[in-house]
Amino acid sequence: FLELPVGARGIAMGSAQGAAVNDAKALYYNPAALASITGGNAVFMHSAYFEGMTYDYLSAAQRMRDWGTLGFGVQYFTPGSLEEVDNTGTSTGGSFKPADLATSLGYGRNLGDLELGAGMKYVSSKIQATATTFAVDMGARYRMGQFALSGGLANIGQGLKFREKRDSLPASMRLGSSLELRRWVLAMDLVSPRGASPFLGLGVEYAYTIPERTTIFGRAGYNSRTASSQLGTTA
Repeated sequence: FLELPVGARGIAMGSAQGAAVNDAKALYYNPAALASITGGNAVFMHSAYFEGMTYDYLSAAQRMRDWGTLGFGVQYFTPGSLEEVDNTGTSTGGSFKPADLATSLGYGRNLGDLELGAGMKYVSSKIQATATTFAVDMGARYRMGQFALSGGLANIGQGLKFREKRDSLPASMRLGSSLELRRWVLAMDLVSPRGASPFLGLGVEYAYTIPERTTIFGRAGYNSRTASSQLGTTA
C-alpha cells in the first residue's frame, strides 16, 4: 500500500510528481517540495477499489515563517472484512479485518533555488497480529526558472516482521523533471523500486482560467508500470 499513488493530480499525470508536485502531497512524492508551500495546505483522498478495498490519504502542510515547511500525512488501506477459515479451509464462522497504516512527519526547506526535505514514517500492518516499523523518505529539487529537476529515496528502513521472517519495505529511488509553459505543465519521472524493474511516468496538465477566479485543469498521463501489470497505461 505504500506504493499506491495518491491525489487526483498525481494519478491522472501517471504519478510523474517528483518535480511537479505543488501541494501537501509533496510529503508522499518528494518531501523537498514542501519548501515551495508558502502558507497552509491540506489534501484528502478516498479511493474505492474492487471487492470492498478502500484506500485513504490525508496530508497537511504549514509554512513556519522563514525556516521551512512542516508536513503531516496519513495513509490507510483495508481490503474490508474477510472470512476466517481454519488450516483445512473450512469456515470458522468468524471474520477479521486486516488494515495497513502509515503516518508521516516531514520537513522541507529551500536554499535559494535548491529545495531539500526529509520525512519519518511509522508503518503498521495488521492481519490478526500486528507488525510495525519505521522508514525514512528524503528528496531534493532544483529549480531553474520554469524547469525543475528532482531526486529522492522512499521507504528506506527495516521491513515488517510478524514472526520469524521480516518482509522488506518497498524502497525506491525517484528521479523527476518538470517544465512549466504558461498554461502547461509537462512532467516525467523514472522510478526504480527495490526488486522490480524501473518504470516511467509521464504527465501533462493544462490550466484554463475563467472569470470569477475559477480554474479548470485538464490532465493526462502514462505509466509503464501499469502497462506491465495489464491494468492500462493511461489516466
